[in-house]
Amino acid sequence: MIRYIIFVSLLTLFQLTGFSNSISKSETRTPPFAMCDCTVSQGGIIYDFPFFSTSESASEFYAYGAPIGASSNTGLETSNGMIMLLHEDLLTNETSLVIVLDAPSDGSGGDVEITFNCLPLTAFVDVADDPGEFTGNAPNIVGDFFWASCCTDGGVIGGIGCGNTFTINPDIGSGIDEFTLVSGTPEFPEYINLAEIVEGLYAVKSRLSLTLILKMRPVLKV
Repeated sequence: MIRYIIFVSLLTLFQLTGFSNSISKSETRTPPFAMCDCTVSQGGIIYDFPFFSTSESASEFYAYGAPIGASSNTGLETSNGMIMLLHEDLLTNETSLVIVLDAPSDGSGGDVEITFNCLPLTAFVDVADDPGEFTGNAPNIVGDFFWASCCTDGGVIGGIGCGNTFTINPDIGSGIDEFTLVSGTPEFPEYINLAEIVEGLYAVKSRLSLTLILKMRPVLKV
């Protein structure tokens, strides 16, 4: 089995732009939106890792079961790949962790157990790719995933928020041979394969320890 340890740290930095000390009641403001500066590091190696941003909720982005049944429909699905991203809803600034395992109808299934430790107490299972695969409650949730060749697996943990640090421990049994972080947007996704972060470690299936630092900057427009 392949075991990884991923440390995720979420920090908040507030910034106001275009703010006036005297704002009349008749003035209207657009809803705040978030920009983020995220990094993922292993040892002294640091990569940028921004949010994956959409104008919809994480569950809507995951699109479980439609149009492909019993599967995610994000458009990022990768055969024998594990995708992880920090989803940012631009309309609400909600932050969620999204995990996508494999691609539908690729000829093979798999099994993976992922342990999420030290989650904020606000965290919750927003989407379970199959009923009963997630057990526990924040701060500790376990995903026990098993899927057939027809489908994908994974899910969404919402309520991640900012100013929190938690760990993700994937234990890969079968069906996954690539682990990728995704940022950007659906139109312009950016991929970081973990083999590129730590050359050689992934190939020999050693334990991989990453640190993710997320800074969310809500910006108020007048």
